[in-house]
Amino acid sequence: MYTNTINASSCNPADVGTVIDTLVGFNGCDSIVSTITTLNTVYTVTVAASSCNPLDVGSEIDTFNSALGCDSIVETTVTSLLVSYNYAINATDCDPANVGSNTQI
Repeated sequence: MYTNTINASSCNPADVGTVIDTLVGFNGCDSIVSTITTLNTVYTVTVAASSCNPLDVGSEIDTFNSALGCDSIVETTVTSLLVSYNYAINATDCDPANVGSNTQI
């Protein structure tokens, strides 16, 4: 009887585990092959950034393949450094046409 163990790896969690195959040779002798599959690491990185440019604001997800074929994911979220200000200005005006007007600057 011949016994062999094969160590393998995969990016797919469904592939993880041990599979035992029994093979019968032409002379009637059995061979047992055990395949042990482990999970390769998938990396996820989150990057937080900020910008003064409103066109840069938002989220972006980039996917890269590693040497082992597994994906690495980089998620970048850019927030705005620009601050919006609203001011209320109380003013006195002697022109009755302007009373109650609402002017924005």
